[in-house]
Amino acid sequence: MNGIEKDLLARLDSMPFDEARTKILTRKLGNSFDSPNHQICLSWLQCKESELRDLREEESLSISRKALRISKSAKWIATSAIVLSIIMAIYEVMKHYS
Repeated sequence: MNGIEKDLLARLDSMPFDEARTKILTRKLGNSFDSPNHQICLSWLQCKESELRDLREEESLSISRKALRISKSAKWIATSAIVLSIIMAIYEVMKHYS
């Protein structure tokens, strides 16, 4: 990788992602379409988009796991409430007939 390519990647890394994406896609950075510099920019963009997608997927998976844990807890609480209700109903019936 030559100095120009390193400088180009450093410029991309230093700016906000959306700004870099816009500049790449509108040829304001990386010269004309299909130039070597533009290909470098597109490669950088694909890599960053892949990283962001992976982060979103990991966050989504984390949320799903948390929701599953909460639903298991809710199921346990609901089952406990049913059992306690049955016990209390039996107790009241037994109290009434004793």
